[in-house]
Amino acid sequence: DTVRNVQALAKDAVNNAIRTVVQDGQEWPFLKTTYTQTLVAGTNEYSFPADYSSADWETFYLKQLGSVNNSPSHLPAIAYDTYVQQYRAIDETGDNATPVFVYQTNESKFGVTPIPDAAYEIEYVYWKYPTDMTLYNDTAIIPDRFRHVVIDGAMMYMMRFRSNEQSAAMHQQNFENGIKAM
Repeated sequence: DTVRNVQALAKDAVNNAIRTVVQDGQEWPFLKTTYTQTLVAGTNEYSFPADYSSADWETFYLKQLGSVNNSPSHLPAIAYDTYVQQYRAIDETGDNATPVFVYQTNESKFGVTPIPDAAYEIEYVYWKYPTDMTLYNDTAIIPDRFRHVVIDGAMMYMMRFRSNEQSAAMHQQNFENGIKAM
């Protein structure tokens, strides 16, 4: 965390290489995570986790809640426009119930309709943005079998810093080919 000079540059180069890989393919399997959101009675919109990149809208699942005796079920995604046109007026009547649909808001949140009448749990899959590696024992989110790709990316950034464009171009070609092979 407190490295300086060329070690700081190397750390930044590795983090830049990882960011480039992640940016190249937003939905890598190693970025996929399952999350459980506890709903609040009377609240229909919820924020995604801080590391959220994109959601798999086909995976929203309402878990069984023993205190309410609901049935577990898949929550189909509907468009926000559909929610506004067909369900919003019903939600505003105050007749809360077990959620049946999920929708994406215009503020990059998700909502459920009808508005929950209890603290249900929803499970869904999303792709996350990884955090930068800062400590000596941090582990890269990219699997070890692709370590050579990250190294080529880091070397490309290091060689550019040294103004060695020939070596940077060689590592860049290997880096780009490695990403394609991933």
